[in-house]
Amino acid sequence: MQVGDLVELSASGKKLLWTQRFVDKIGIIISMRYPNWIQVKWCGIKHRSHLMHEMFSRSNLKYAKVKKK
Repeated sequence: MQVGDLVELSASGKKLLWTQRFVDKIGIIISMRYPNWIQVKWCGIKHRSHLMHEMFSRSNLKYAKVKKK
């Protein structure tokens, strides 16, 4: 994964209680910290802007599947 990639929660990420507001949302990677921590900006979250940026382990994310119409 690289900065700028679109991501969504993986199956293990969806099981975590604190990630429930990000289920079925698409995010963009805005920074990478250390080899395993990724900062994601989520789209469609209706909270204050600082809550839209969250740090995730690589195992909690997967590449987003973009649906074509």
